[in-house]
Amino acid sequence: MFPDQGEDPGLHHNHLLAPTMMLTSLILSMSALLAASQSDAITPSEVSVPAPVVEVPSAAAALENWHPANSAEWKERFGHENILFHTWGSLELWSDDKKTFNALYSALDAAWPAALELLGGDPMPKGAVIRVIASPRASTLSDYWKLLNEGAELCGVSPPPDFLLSGVNGMGSAHWNLPPTLLLNSSTESLKSLPTRAVHEVSVLLVGWACSWSGYGAPEFLEEGFAGMVERRALAKPAALVYHDRAALKTTIHGYGVFSGIGEAMNDLSNAPGNWPRIVHKAVKTMAKEQRSKRKRAKVDPMQRIDALLLRSQEEFARADYAYAWAVMEFLFDKQERVDEQPTRRALLHQVLAEMRGTDHAALDQDKRSKLFLERVLHHAAVGGENLHLEFLGWAAESLPTR
Repeated sequence: MFPDQGEDPGLHHNHLLAPTMMLTSLILSMSALLAASQSDAITPSEVSVPAPVVEVPSAAAALENWHPANSAEWKERFGHENILFHTWGSLELWSDDKKTFNALYSALDAAWPAALELLGGDPMPKGAVIRVIASPRASTLSDYWKLLNEGAELCGVSPPPDFLLSGVNGMGSAHWNLPPTLLLNSSTESLKSLPTRAVHEVSVLLVGWACSWSGYGAPEFLEEGFAGMVERRALAKPAALVYHDRAALKTTIHGYGVFSGIGEAMNDLSNAPGNWPRIVHKAVKTMAKEQRSKRKRAKVDPMQRIDALLLRSQEEFARADYAYAWAVMEFLFDKQERVDEQPTRRALLHQVLAEMRGTDHAALDQDKRSKLFLERVLHHAAVGGENLHLEFLGWAAESLPTR
């Protein structure tokens, strides 16, 4: 347990908890199998051109018409009374508790259009629907678990491990990428923080599908930064939550170089997204000052640069990284017009994500997909890692939100 959390943060990125199992199960086509055999190492030459468009059904194609479509069908399947349901197209909310439903409805109603605006549209393939199943009753979630397993079987993938269900009912929440599902227990996670949890996890699932044919293996910095952006847009006061073991309040590892200052500042038990602008601006000023000093610049650790931190794994994610990931993604998703009619950074990032969704990259795990993400970003920006970092520092000083 961690202070003020009442849950194990490690449960919330469960799509990475059994990478070997998932990697095997996600090779669902001959093209993906061929890609897996060719992708042991990614080199710049391999990603210097856009991925070809391959007409292969999505990994979720088998999921059409497998799930209850309305409250009546839910009752017929499970026998649950008073189930509440709402759909936003490829996002659905189901709950058998009115207070839980109302708390989540308003949050998701604001978050979903904000997320789609950032991504330039809905990246979910036909058949893939992100479902939020929320209840204060462990029995409801346990009943649904059987249907989730049926969906995995239809897709030909391994089912989620049973310990995730125990985690939901004992600690609050867990998600799974195929079928894309978020389970929430509102008797464990308070209704005050549950909307933030829901928005965060839905955003993680959505951006996973935005950069992966199967929703699997999204870069950690992309997931966390995108989720932070959506939280700040959709929620008036996002709750302070921790999602990683090493980023828990008791940790002594806070990040690299100057960003250790972020970790120290956040040891006041606050990880509220409302604090991020102030903290990142302070850190960026320090980094920019170091860049102006020849003596200090020579000593700057390359691991401070955003091209290194974009490769950060789930296991390495530190407390400082929540704020930093948000700031970097605000930079990469920036839609301000640039000089000489250059495409906006957001337009370039949309190209990166589209290329990463190719089936020839379907079998990549998070480590290789993170490398692919960085290489595609650098390719489209036509800069090296150091210059991209300097561009970020300049942009942050002028354009990063201050509150």
